Amino acid sequence: MASQEAKIASEGVKAPSRHTLLSICKSLVTGGVARGVYVCFEIVFLYG
Repeated sequence: MASQEAKIASEGVKAPSRHTLLSICKSLVTGGVARGVYVCFEIVFLYG
């Protein structure tokens, strides 16, 4: 019985952690794009 509860608990942990990882990846990609655009504007402003 305890092993079944542990299995359910571990399955419950896997789904949110995967969702959390996807959210983190999305935010990193979005932040990276925003930072890249900012750097491009900065380069154009400084050297253009």
